This record gives sequence, structure tokens and C-alpha cells, in this order.
Amino acid sequence: MSPLESTLTRASGIGSGLTIRGPVPERSAELWRRRQAHEYELEHPRWDWLNDGEQRNWGAFTHYVVGAGLWMTGLSGRARANANSPRLRELEFAFGHLPASFDGLRVLHMSDLHFIREPGFAERIRDLAAAVDADVCVMTGDYRRADFGPSDRAIQGMATVLEGIETPYGVYGILGNHDSHVVVEPYEAMGVTMLMNQRVVLELEGERIWIAGVDDRHAYGCDDFERACGGIPSGEFLLMLAHSPETIREAAQHGASLYLCGHSHGGQICLPGGWPILHNSRSVSRRYARGVWTYGNMRGFTTNGLGTTSLHVRLNCPPEAALITLRRRNA
Repeated sequence: MSPLESTLTRASGIGSGLTIRGPVPERSAELWRRRQAHEYELEHPRWDWLNDGEQRNWGAFTHYVVGAGLWMTGLSGRARANANSPRLRELEFAFGHLPASFDGLRVLHMSDLHFIREPGFAERIRDLAAAVDADVCVMTGDYRRADFGPSDRAIQGMATVLEGIETPYGVYGILGNHDSHVVVEPYEAMGVTMLMNQRVVLELEGERIWIAGVDDRHAYGCDDFERACGGIPSGEFLLMLAHSPETIREAAQHGASLYLCGHSHGGQICLPGGWPILHNSRSVSRRYARGVWTYGNMRGFTTNGLGTTSLHVRLNCPPEAALITLRRRNA
């Protein structure tokens, strides 16, 4: 019996006797090599005309320009305080095909932690998670601040955050465009099941749901929906984890019921009313870059995420984790 093929029980929640099987299938050696090759290119760029130590080129340029703009308008302090004030957002999604045994399943969704040197940053996220009563936790990528360099801080930060997560049905994660493959083994040693174009199945009282995760599309092009979702029977409930909203079409084609992602930071710096100036997601409409949305028969949620890039600031776009309750909708 593999570590994931176990029977879990809890005193409260949706019930006891839940079995988790997976991940299946095996990771693609070809895609794994492709990701590592792209990572090497990021670590050794052909040109590097601007580098602030954590960002290169466009990211570093944005860092300087936005920082100067916030300083001149007197918003720097407020924007930094906003970035250090994570909140919990509670959502509920109802589905007619959700098995009755999973009615009320609580999913803690965290994304874009981008662990930084900011004192107390990881501890604040840990404390936020510790106050949440969830059945399962999913993490949709971007644990490293930069898209190059060491991942030590991402590994240490995750260890701190996991101190506050007690989800009896597991913690599942995928990689984002800022992440290196070197975090996979340490995260799995900490108890996180990393889904690299893979899936797990949760079985309870003779019924089941699936959780599938694809690798990053935005920077690496290493997503493989056929590998992650192929073989899942049509009509069964599928929770899809992706880093960005850029793969919603493929997810819908493969029968995803609920699509969870991040990447955009909700814009991070938004106009009043929360309208993102930039959403950093190619090939999809701005309406999928933040919040709750629908694509065909698939429901979706793009979180603001918990961390930041370029500058540790936020305006009109608070950092968030989400507690998502799944409900069975009666016909």
C-alpha cells in the first residue's frame, strides 16, 4: 500500500473512512526534463541588462518604476501594510453531480505565496491557516519570490506554513512559473502531494471525486491534461488545479467541474473597485483573472493569492486564502 492509499478518519467534518488513492499516472520524464531545461535557461540568461537581485529585466524595471510612483503619491506605507494583512475569503459552490458523501467538503485554497525575507510573512500565513477548519488543502503554485535563484526561502517558508495546516484528507500542490523542480522532493517529504500532470481519487461511502493538477503553462508549457485527466470517467466530479487561468479551455474539454488557480495576484495593484491594471495572463479574457467565474459548464475561481512580486505592496487587492465549501445541488 502506497503512502496515499490509506484510510483517514476524523471526529468532525463530512465523515470518516475516506480513502485516497494516487497519484496516477507516473510523472512524464519528457516534461520533467523540459521543465528543468527551461529552469536552466532562467538561471543562465543570454542577456541581463537589469537585475535588482531578485527580479530580472521587466520585473526589475517594474520594481523601480512602481516603487517610485507609490513613494511620490504617499501610498507606499499603506500598500505595504495591505500586503502584510492576509484575509480568509469564504466561498460556496454547488454542483448537481457532486456525490452526496462529499456534500460539505471544505477546501482550503492557497496560491502565490512568493516567500520573501519580510519578517513574520510566513508566520502570518501559518496563523491564518491554523484558524481554518478545512478537510483538504490545495496550493496552486509560485512559492519562490523570483523566477531564478535558490529556493531555500520557499522551502523554509513552506515548512512554517504547514505547521498551521491540519487537513485530514491531505495537502496537494502544483508548481507555478516561479518555481524550481528542486522544491518537489522537500515538499513531498513535508507531506505535500505534488501533482505533476497527475491525479488522486478520494473515495467515501462508495462514491468518489478526483483532484487533478497540471504543471505550469505560462512559462514552461509543461501542462498535460490528457495525462492528468485521461481515464477519469465522464460525468464524475473533477477538481482541477492549475497555476494560471490560461488553461481553462483545456480543463473544460477534459470535464473539469471546478477550476482553481492563481498567478495573476488579482492584479496586485488595482484601481478603486478592484479593477486590475495588469493581470499577467495571456490568451484569456481579463474576467478570468480574478474572483469567481464560469466557463461553459465549468465553475472557476482565480484567487488574489497571498504573496507579491516586483514590490511587496498591494492596493485595492487584498492578499487572500480561500475556504471553499462544496455543496450538492438537488435537482
